[in-house]
Amino acid sequence: MVEYKKFIGFILISSLMLLFLVSCGTEDEPGFIEGLLSKNVDSGASLDDDQVDVDSEQTELEEELEEEIVGVLANTCKSSDECEWNEHCIESECGKVTDIYDTTGDCEKKCNFNNVLISTSDGEELTLSRGQGSYTSAGALEWKLLSSADYCLGDDATPVAIELIMKNLGVVKEEKVVILNVGDESGTIKHPDLASVSFQMTVESYDETCSVE
Repeated sequence: MVEYKKFIGFILISSLMLLFLVSCGTEDEPGFIEGLLSKNVDSGASLDDDQVDVDSEQTELEEELEEEIVGVLANTCKSSDECEWNEHCIESECGKVTDIYDTTGDCEKKCNFNNVLISTSDGEELTLSRGQGSYTSAGALEWKLLSSADYCLGDDATPVAIELIMKNLGVVKEEKVVILNVGDESGTIKHPDLASVSFQMTVESYDETCSVE
């Protein structure tokens, strides 16, 4: 019986202490237990805020990546008629001749090239000026050197831009531009409709001259 009374007394004292701890404090300064509960709630809120920040950053990165992919896909092409009126399909991307040759830059001297020596898989060797070209497969594939205004020299050797025009029964089926450096051989050029057309060309050399502005 005594032990039971001691147990009841312990329970009562513990309850009173707990009530004291809960009630201790003002409206601005919560009691010990309330403080602990509040810290746990604040900690949970902080973790939630951190997760929101991480999710937000991930979403922004995904949106930026998606925009870049859409931009690249929107600029890709197979033929120049898929590009703006003043652009060519250059190496499968829509662009301007000025993207190849810096014709508007501020430099001490401007340059241009001519007498371009081209060898072809047809066994021909042709020396051409810019704007000139030739054809193969009875005209199913025409090609010509793109011309441009005088340009500033870049850090690398000046490339040669060559426009390819594929036709079938006189109707243009595809137009695009390939870029070759001296010594470069083009990949095998195929016709979109005629499987028998297979052509390659190599830029052997050219004469480049520059004049002081």
